[in-house]
Amino acid sequence: MSVMQRTAALTADQLAPVSVAFIGLGRQGARHLTCAKQMCWNVNLILAAVVDTDPRCAEHAERLGIPFFSDVDLLPAQIDAAIVATPTCTHLNVGRRLLERDVDLLVEKPVASGLSETRFLVSLAEQRERIFQVGYLERYHRAFRASTPDFSAPARIASHRSTRGNTISNVEELVLELMIHDLDMLATWLDRTPLSFEWTNIERYGKSVSATLDIRFSDGHHAQLVAQSEHPVHCTWSVWYERNCQKPLSLKVRAT
Repeated sequence: MSVMQRTAALTADQLAPVSVAFIGLGRQGARHLTCAKQMCWNVNLILAAVVDTDPRCAEHAERLGIPFFSDVDLLPAQIDAAIVATPTCTHLNVGRRLLERDVDLLVEKPVASGLSETRFLVSLAEQRERIFQVGYLERYHRAFRASTPDFSAPARIASHRSTRGNTISNVEELVLELMIHDLDMLATWLDRTPLSFEWTNIERYGKSVSATLDIRFSDGHHAQLVAQSEHPVHCTWSVWYERNCQKPLSLKVRAT
């Protein structure tokens, strides 16, 4: 029985404690652990385990009083849920082993290294009746939720996102580390299959990479997504309507 099933009929005061394991304690994994630790004040969470292949993470786990393990197969049986923030190439193997143990999962994006691996994990989660969530957070940002555009008329959508401190050396990494947020917002807003993709303005200078992804849809919508590495962190979105029938939308949010 999943966490959701076990707690669906309970009130907030009656919620059973949820034992959570943190798989991977890199930049994103450390963020998840910090947030979970803060949530313990008003949510019945048990920070049950940290798993990482890097033995240096054991010291951090020890400081927090959390048991440390070097492999998911060493986890105790009493784990209800896990947050997987390991390198993308490991998500299939780690996710499969956890789902087969009937552990509910939050997996950092991207879900896996390819579509077939992603479909396998989703199918396995459905078979095991597990919760399987992905770390797409910006669709829940209050700015986006309060300002969902009306796409009944053709619109031009533009985003500009940059970050500093990430090791991004090519366009593929630019998509996986930065544009993935913008692609998720497009999928959330438009929910339709693109007609075409085109890369433009690809530039590499020093450790920095920048590029524009041009996406067109059959019903007239046109998106231009710009991403840059090694620039001050920011994220802006704008939506214009070709028929001038609606007010343009402009959003600026803190980039993740």
